Amino acid sequence: IEAWVNTSNAASANSIIGKLNGFWLSCDGSGVLFSAGSTDFHFITNNIADGNWHHVAGVRASGQLSLYIDGTLISGTTPSASNVTNSNSIHIGDWDGSLSAVMNGSIDEVRIWNDARTGTEIMNNMNECLTGSETGLVALYNMEDGTGSSTVTDIANGNNGTLNANMDPNTDWVSSGLTCACSGILPQTVTVTINSNPTLSDTPSDPSCAGDSDGSIDITAAGGDGSYTFDWAHITMG
Repeated sequence: IEAWVNTSNAASANSIIGKLNGFWLSCDGSGVLFSAGSTDFHFITNNIADGNWHHVAGVRASGQLSLYIDGTLISGTTPSASNVTNSNSIHIGDWDGSLSAVMNGSIDEVRIWNDARTGTEIMNNMNECLTGSETGLVALYNMEDGTGSSTVTDIANGNNGTLNANMDPNTDWVSSGLTCACSGILPQTVTVTINSNPTLSDTPSDPSCAGDSDGSIDITAAGGDGSYTFDWAHITMG
């Protein structure tokens, strides 16, 4: 499980996401806690309750629990943890629905996976906007529902949630300021063939990301006789 979180509340537990008798990811002024089951937990003394955005990921792999902060594996005890299966609800910003340890802050890009993410996968994808169709992605709450909506949409599998009664859909949706990284720029090569007297010049602008449609090309023709005709061809790069 992973999410972006921003809080300056260091005095009490801030639940990021939880499931009663399942798992719990939370933070306070003393560190970050990741638990699985009723007794197994992993705690690190990294204070992220500093008013800045931080990425937090909890991973269970081969019965061991690990915590990543901002893409980096943090050392500490990694107790053995068993599989947890129950039908209890998942709560974002709380751990069991009792509102006893609610998040006093902001949460963005909550992701739940059914495989153990590697450190490389966490680092490479924490700044990427996912589509919801990625292999192993069980739920993705990108928190883009917006002002007035009481729904928290899961764009991966439709496991939508509802804002708790203590939240106001007209005021509690805020902009995180987080932006997705570009997955790569595909340079465009422009070839101009001159068949007669006119001279042509071009000014291309690459798209911001591969596959985007914001690229352009300006062509200026000068000289020659008569009107100008341009033939365009789109070539898909394999």
